[in-house]
Amino acid sequence: MVKIRLKRIGRTHDVTYRIVVSDSRNTPRGMNSEEIGHYDPNMPSDKFLVINEEAALKWLNLGARPSESVLTLLKQTGIYAKFLASKKSAGKQEKVKKEVNKTSGKQKQKAKARKEELAAARIARHKAKRLEKRQDKQNQATEEAAA
Repeated sequence: MVKIRLKRIGRTHDVTYRIVVSDSRNTPRGMNSEEIGHYDPNMPSDKFLVINEEAALKWLNLGARPSESVLTLLKQTGIYAKFLASKKSAGKQEKVKKEVNKTSGKQKQKAKARKEELAAARIARHKAKRLEKRQDKQNQATEEAAA
């Protein structure tokens, strides 16, 4: 699973963080797929957080899960709200596709029913052949016994 999380850098008592995208199996200081921003809690409020919005949205749409702290930072910048809005619009598009597919769904149901009928007929023929062979063997056995 891919996670968006903070990577601690800086000196003791002078901490800064990088916002990185990495595999959850790696440590935050390990290999990173991409660095999408930085967070410095010691800076003035207008410069303490910088996130590449396009990269963050790209990774969120690909299924990356933000950690709790990164989620709060994404909410502060409004990126997470944009992600949710794009997700809702995608959901609306899927609803429209489902409604369009309902009509073709009826056709698919008819085709599926036809396939099931053919399969049932094939099985019935197979059972009839087996029964016929069994009766032939019984007839041969009774003829041999009579002879």
